[in-house]
Amino acid sequence: MKSNERNTIALSAVELEEKQQELEAKERELAEKESMIKKAEECMTKAKYNLYDKIDVSLGTMDKIISVVALSLVAVIIFAVLSR
Repeated sequence: MKSNERNTIALSAVELEEKQQELEAKERELAEKESMIKKAEECMTKAKYNLYDKIDVSLGTMDKIISVVALSLVAVIIFAVLSR
């Protein structure tokens, strides 16, 4: 019986070692996926801030255009009033 018990213990140790290796492989895989997710998040954050910068530029440009149009309208109104 003792040899059977030793074989069973040896087999269990081998199985445990295999399971440990599988777990380590899965941990490495998860670490890789986590790294990829972090890189994707960084890219998305950069894209978001680049978009914000473009919107700021667009809003600044729109402010200038509105100012020019408003000044043009004021000039047209003043010219119309003075032409009477």
